[in-house]
Amino acid sequence: MSDTIRVFVPVAKEPAFEKEIQASTQRANQSALVIGLLDNHKHNTDKILDRLQERLSQAFDGLRFVRAKKPEAGRRAPETLIADLAARCQAVVNGIGD
Repeated sequence: MSDTIRVFVPVAKEPAFEKEIQASTQRANQSALVIGLLDNHKHNTDKILDRLQERLSQAFDGLRFVRAKKPEAGRRAPETLIADLAARCQAVVNGIGD
């Protein structure tokens, strides 16, 4: 099994980019791995993300989570929100539908 996770992040019509992160919940500097959970403002997304956070917390010790919510479902997340998540998180879950 690989020591890295491959993450593909498609954004609108822009090309997807790839970033590899350590699979361990502890990074080289021993800080906790931070997972962003971005609510896309659709019905029940908050419940799905709550359950995902619960399951990940049970499976991996020491994870931290950052929760954010788009202002509306039909538009992309504001650049400031994306920049904040990118600065604070090593991975972000997004794209949950109805």
